[in-house]
Amino acid sequence: MSSDRAGARSSSRLGIIILGMHRSGTSALTRALNLLGAHLPNDLIGPADSNETGHWEPSAVVSFNEELLASAGSRWDDWRPLSLASVDSSESAEFLGRARTLLRQEYESYPLIVLKDPRICRLSRFWFLAMQSEDIETRALLPIRSPEEVASSLQQRDLIVSGYAHLLWLRYTLDAEHGSRGIIRAFCRYDDLLEDWEAVVKRMEDRLGIRFPNRCPAVEAEITGFLTVRHRHFSTKFEQKPIKDEVHAWASEVFSILCRWSVEGETSEGRRRLDQIRNKFDAASAAFAQIGIVGGPVPGQSGAGLARIRQLEAELETSQRAVVAQADVALRSQSQSAELQLVQWERSQLFTRARAEAEAERGRREAAEHEQKNLADALDIARGSAKFLQEKLDILLVKYDDVHRGMELLREELLVLEIREAAAINEINKLSEQILALHNAAYESQRLCDQLARERDGALAESEARLGRVDWLLKVNASILAAPAWWYLLPHRLKMHKIEQSLSRQELFDECSYLAIHPDVAASGSNPLEHYLLHGIREGRRQR
Repeated sequence: MSSDRAGARSSSRLGIIILGMHRSGTSALTRALNLLGAHLPNDLIGPADSNETGHWEPSAVVSFNEELLASAGSRWDDWRPLSLASVDSSESAEFLGRARTLLRQEYESYPLIVLKDPRICRLSRFWFLAMQSEDIETRALLPIRSPEEVASSLQQRDLIVSGYAHLLWLRYTLDAEHGSRGIIRAFCRYDDLLEDWEAVVKRMEDRLGIRFPNRCPAVEAEITGFLTVRHRHFSTKFEQKPIKDEVHAWASEVFSILCRWSVEGETSEGRRRLDQIRNKFDAASAAFAQIGIVGGPVPGQSGAGLARIRQLEAELETSQRAVVAQADVALRSQSQSAELQLVQWERSQLFTRARAEAEAERGRREAAEHEQKNLADALDIARGSAKFLQEKLDILLVKYDDVHRGMELLREELLVLEIREAAAINEINKLSEQILALHNAAYESQRLCDQLARERDGALAESEARLGRVDWLLKVNASILAAPAWWYLLPHRLKMHKIEQSLSRQELFDECSYLAIHPDVAASGSNPLEHYLLHGIREGRRQR
C-alpha cells in the first residue's frame, strides 16, 4: 500500500489498535510505535515484575473492558465463545458512550494514537465502532507469538496450566483475526520484531498505508535498545514439539497461517481454514470445558503428585481425542439433543468449581492433592460422556450425508457473504462521507434562510413604519385642509402655530415632545412641525 492512500484519508485522526493475546509482545510493539510518533493514553499502568519495561496500556480502559466482559457473562481468562448481543440494548448504548468518553479523556485530540489492551481481542468490533463514532480512522496490528511461549509465560505469571493456556491463546487469536476483517490491518511475529524491527515496521507501514513521523537516528537507537531479548523470558520452537491433541493441532495450524500472513500477506484459503477451525472450536467448547485444563505442572506440586497428574493427563488426552472427533460430527449434524446440552452444562459447572478451588489453593501442597482429585473426577465424567456420545453418534450418522452437503453450500455462501460484507463496509464509508457533505449543505442552507428571514423582518418593519408615516401625513393633510380659510392670510409663523395647535388637539403632533427628543432642533430655532415635515420624516426622526 502506498503512502498516497494515507494521504487520502477522510479523517484527520488515525488510531492503531493492538490486537494480541496476553504475553504476545503487545507491550513491546506498543512502546515501539509510541517512540515512532503514536501517542499513548494519559493514564498508564506502571511496570511490574512480569513486565519490567511497562504495560503501555490505560488502566481505565482495562477496568472498562473487564466490566464489559462481565456484563456478557465473561472475563479475561474465559476462552468460551463471547457474544455482546446478550447485553441489554440500553446498557450497550451506555457502554458505547463511556468508551467514547474514555477515548477523549485518554487521547484528547492527538492525530495519531495507539490503543492496547489484550482484552480488546475479544471486543474488537465494539472498539472499532467507538473509534468510528469519534471520527478516528482505525487500523489494526496483530502481533503473533508461539502458543507454547505464551503458555509458559502464563503458567509462571498466573499458574495457568498449559492446556488451559492453549485454549485461551486460540480464543484470543481467532477472535482478533475474525473481528478485524474489513479493517486495514497487518500481522507481525514477535520473533521478527526482536530480530529486525525496522523490516517489520516497513512492512507495517506499507500494509497500513501510513508513515510514522519520528524516524531519526536517535529514535531508532532507542527502539533498538528497548527491543532486547533480555526481556524475553521464554523461547521455544512450537513447530518442533509433538502434537498432543486437537487443541495443540489447531493452535499449531493457526500460528503457521498467521506467520505466513505476516510476511506474504493474507489469502482467502487461509481465512476459510481459520473459519473452519473457529467453528469446530466453538462446537467443541462444552467438551473442552472439562479436559482443557490439561497442561504443564503447577509450581508447588510434589513429585508423586506430578507423576499421578501426568498419568491422568495421558488418559484425559486419549479421551479428549475421542470427544473432539464426536464433537466434530455433532457440528455437522446441526441437531444437538437436550441431553447432550445438559451434560455439557454440568461439565462447565464442574470445571468452574474446580478452577475456583485451584486458584484458592495454588502454591501449597494441599492444592496439588485437590487438583489430582478434580482431574480424576473429570476423567470419570469424560469416560461416561464418551460412552453417551457414542450412543448418540449412531443416530447422528444417519443424517451425516445430507448435512455434509448442506455444510458445503453454507461454506460457499459464507465466502460470498464475506465478500459482500467487505463491499458493504466500503459503501458505508462512502455513505458516511455523503451524509457529512449533506449535513454541511443543510447547515449552510439554514444559515441562508435565517439571514433572509432577518432581512424580511427588517423590510416588513420598515414597510410598517412607512405606512404609519403615510397614514399620519394623510391625517395631517386632512386637518390642514379642514382649517379655516382666513388662517392662510396670517403670517407664516402664526399660521404654523395655528396648525400645530390643531394637530396637538387631535393628538397628531406634540411640538414639546418633538423638541425634547431632538434638542438640536430646539437649538436651531426651527419650527418643530415644519422641521419634521421637511426633514424629520426623511431622516427617520421620532415625533413623540
